Amino acid sequence: MKTKIGVTTSSFGLESPAHAMQRADSLGFDYIQLSGIDYFLRQNPCHGRTNAVNFIKANEGRVYSISVPLAVPEKWAEEIKNAFFVASQSRVKILSGHAVNKGTKYNAVYLAAVLRGLKNAGIRFAVETGTESPQELYAALQQLDPSVGVSFDLANFLINRTATLEQALSSLRIPEFAERIFQVHIKDAVEGEERILGKGNVDVKRYIHAVQQAGYTGPLILETGGDLKERYNKTVESKKALDKILEGL
Repeated sequence: MKTKIGVTTSSFGLESPAHAMQRADSLGFDYIQLSGIDYFLRQNPCHGRTNAVNFIKANEGRVYSISVPLAVPEKWAEEIKNAFFVASQSRVKILSGHAVNKGTKYNAVYLAAVLRGLKNAGIRFAVETGTESPQELYAALQQLDPSVGVSFDLANFLINRTATLEQALSSLRIPEFAERIFQVHIKDAVEGEERILGKGNVDVKRYIHAVQQAGYTGPLILETGGDLKERYNKTVESKKALDKILEGL
């Protein structure tokens, strides 16, 4: 079976989601991860959420997940409420985001309270890995409802210096952790810095094999960060590298 691949809309820089979708199509991606709904809210504060729903419905089945900023704990409730509304109205089943502010401890109890309504709606929340160690994240997940899992991103552990590659990969062999993987991000990095795919220290082929061995069957979501003006070209180069890797699996 062909491995499905997606891309975050933020990987194309400061572009409208519609433009990002066009770019994703031209590069042969199967899905997008909508990098928040802020664009829609900025364009139309009164009807931004509805416009986001309409965009997703117009691209039926192509939006795999919606990311939520979660940079400031005091805004978590509002951000998740808006994203929850859009997801519930457009049949998107996964929200994702970093549920920790750098320099603070992972607040599992508060996050559980904010996410209380997700389970009954069939929507899952994927906490992106890397801002804490695998052990800290696993301990936090044990306090949370099964509707909260992870968006596994191996490179983030290197970028944030929270675990070695071996430590992070070993967490995939814990069944209780592996079954909570709702989404997988693909990118490359060296310690403290993201790199174009194939130019860092992440063995991407081994990484893909590991998440699939752990039971993950969803798409691999390519993510490109860094300078906004350079993201599109980096995404093009990383997509070519990913295609070659997938050909060899």
